Amino acid sequence: MRKIALVLEYDGTNYYGWQKQPDQNSIQAELEKALKKVYGVPIQIAASGRTDRGVHAAGQVVDYKFYNKIFVPIHKFHTIINNYLPKDIKVLSAQFVKLGFSSRFYAIAREYSYTINSRDTVFRSNFETYNSFKLDFDLLNEAAAKFLGEHDFTSFSKNNKDTKSYVCEVQKSHWTKIEDGRFRYHIKADRFVYSMVRSLVGFMIDVGRGKRQADEIESLLKTKHRDFTSSLAPPEGLILQKVYYPKDTFNNDSINYESDFNEV
Repeated sequence: MRKIALVLEYDGTNYYGWQKQPDQNSIQAELEKALKKVYGVPIQIAASGRTDRGVHAAGQVVDYKFYNKIFVPIHKFHTIINNYLPKDIKVLSAQFVKLGFSSRFYAIAREYSYTINSRDTVFRSNFETYNSFKLDFDLLNEAAAKFLGEHDFTSFSKNNKDTKSYVCEVQKSHWTKIEDGRFRYHIKADRFVYSMVRSLVGFMIDVGRGKRQADEIESLLKTKHRDFTSSLAPPEGLILQKVYYPKDTFNNDSINYESDFNEV
C-alpha cells in the first residue's frame, strides 16, 4: 500500500462544492471517477478542506491510498489523471507521501483570496464578485487589520454542529488594489470556520462603502453574536489559494503549485 498527495485547481462554478453529495455534481466525485478509470478500482480521497458551492481552488491538496502500481514516473502522473477530468478541474502535481500523512490534519495554515470588481464583465464573472458601490480602499484595509491575531470568529461564521471551536489565528489579512475599482483580499490563518472568509468580506464591503464602522469588529469578535454582522459575500470571488505544511512533510521543499491565480 502507498499514499499519494495531489495538488489541484478547479473552477467551482458548476459544482455543489468539494464534497460528494447524492444527486449533485461535486469536485470530489469527479476526481474519484477519474482515479477509478486510472486504477481500475474505486479510490477514496480526502481533502485539506471542503470548499462550498461555487467556490474555487488554486491549490487544493488531497490524498489517497492505493495498492496498484503506477506505470509512469510520479512527476508525470498528474498528466494521466487529467485525461479523465473535465476541463474545469486540473491536477497540478502528484507526490508520494508517507502512509500517515493527512492533507487535512497535517496542514498548518491555509490561504484564501477574494476579488471584487466594480466593472460587471462576463470575462471575470466566474472568479470575481461584481460590486456596484464605490469602496474606500483605506477603509477596507483598516477593517482587515482588525482581524489579525487570534480571535473567536463565531460572529463571522455560519453555525456548524461539528465545529467545536471558532477560535482561529489570522496571520495575514489585507487588501491589494489591482486597478481602479478592482480589489483583492488576502487572508491566511491556521484554520477557518464555516463561511468565515465570505462573512469577513461581506462586512468589510459594508465598511468600505461607509455603511459600517471598522471599530465595530472588536465588539463583534467579543460578543460572538451572528445577528449583527453583514450579509455573506457571494461565493464566486473566493479562491483557496494554498495549503501550508511543515517543511519536512514532503520529499522536496514543498508541493508544486503552478496556478496562474497567484499572479492574476
